[in-house]
Amino acid sequence: SQTSDFKAVSVWGQDKFKRYCIKRFTRRCELEDVFEWMIKVEKNLPPGVGIIWYMEKQFYTRPVKKALRRACKKYKYPLSVLTDERQKPNKYTRMVR
Repeated sequence: SQTSDFKAVSVWGQDKFKRYCIKRFTRRCELEDVFEWMIKVEKNLPPGVGIIWYMEKQFYTRPVKKALRRACKKYKYPLSVLTDERQKPNKYTRMVR
């Protein structure tokens, strides 16, 4: 909706020491839409490929947790999101680490 904030998620792959942005989600939407997208990405991974979802701890709030639970229940999928507690000096570093 027009009153929603923009949400952004990047999926990064790593081969040895080089990182690649494989997929990106940037949209003005509700939180459930973000988790729905993440579930679809995870469900469509090739066999043997894993994904680890991180969110900065300061953004992992009660509304986010509730939206995650609702999406997991709706799609009957156990999406796991870990909190990243590392200190990051600037916005760019927060996005790529």
